[in-house]
Amino acid sequence: MTLILNMKIENLSLNRRLKKNLSDLSIRELTAIQSGTFEKIIEGQDLIGVEKTGSGKTLAFLLPTLERMLNSNEAFDILVLEPTRELVNQVMKVGESLVKDTDIHVNKVTGRGDVIWDKEASKRLIVATPGGILKELHAGSICLKQLQVVVTDEADEFIQEGFLEELLELFSNITHECQKCMFSATMNKKIESFITQCMIHPVVVNLLNEKIALKIEHKFQLLLRNRKFEVLKEKLNESLEDQTLIFCNSKFISERVYKQLKNYVKEIAWLSGDLEQAEREEVINRFRCRDVKVLVATDVAARGVDILDLKFIVNYDLPQSVEIYTHRSGRTGRMGKEGNCLTFVEPEELLKAKSILDKLKFEIHWVGPTPDFEAEKRKGYAPQKRQQQKSGNSPRFKEKRKYR
Repeated sequence: MTLILNMKIENLSLNRRLKKNLSDLSIRELTAIQSGTFEKIIEGQDLIGVEKTGSGKTLAFLLPTLERMLNSNEAFDILVLEPTRELVNQVMKVGESLVKDTDIHVNKVTGRGDVIWDKEASKRLIVATPGGILKELHAGSICLKQLQVVVTDEADEFIQEGFLEELLELFSNITHECQKCMFSATMNKKIESFITQCMIHPVVVNLLNEKIALKIEHKFQLLLRNRKFEVLKEKLNESLEDQTLIFCNSKFISERVYKQLKNYVKEIAWLSGDLEQAEREEVINRFRCRDVKVLVATDVAARGVDILDLKFIVNYDLPQSVEIYTHRSGRTGRMGKEGNCLTFVEPEELLKAKSILDKLKFEIHWVGPTPDFEAEKRKGYAPQKRQQQKSGNSPRFKEKRKYR
């Protein structure tokens, strides 16, 4: 596939008002995913767009679908599905900026009494969670007869969090033909199954298979568990001017890291899934406004974190899958900016780390010597050996090892 990487907005055949609103947002040209999908969506084709997080996928589906709507004389609704309320709010803000001074109404449906619905509108951009839409459909308070385009954004997040059944139920309620687009940062068999059930001969724009220069430096570091916090402090001291997002695999570990770091970092916050929605948004806004320098979070809590100039990600815990790694690292290096992602790996996690590394499409670097994975495999550092290690019978306790 040939990509036009520098498609200028001024050269596009766009609605005058859309061009003006893009100019007000200081958007002058399209990113790779935006230029690669623009014409195909305008033509009404079902489409799958695959590209790393932070590459501009939101504008990739909003710009051409809104152009289609503005050029239509029919009643026209666009439905954008997001996995979380935070993402619904983010997409709504972009949508509202793009449709300013047009006759398009922006609607929101999240299923928590958080519904904006213009009953009489003939043109609507609806941003919603699947659960929210289903709830309102069952209550009879909304209607999707005007629906012309459905966009499933962050498809891998839906699948990963077990929302596939909700998606399928929602699509079964759309009985008329309409254009379907799906955007994702990764692809897997479950997503492919969803595609075969819900889409008709979609065109695929997969930029993860394209040789596009990435500006994120991916580093991995082998550490004993009791060394991780000290090394984390060292790394934060080395990047005093940069904001940092620290990912942990559990609420317990994230809270512990947050409380320990409070003794060393003043501008720090903790993003927990237990916080109320308003509190979570306040933390994210403080981070976005740079009032918070270091943010400690789990994957669930950090879904709404979308910071353009975030330069440093630390995976304090090894991600559980390549999909989670992709989403974490995608918080930095957004829209072509430079970024860094450092991942700590404990010795017994080496085989799991290798399974992730084997699936990554970009170059990674080890801080210190590159581990001998085959040797580690022979010594029994597989995840299933954890119980044996705890008993003190594993090779880890029989042989002194030197890890920084």
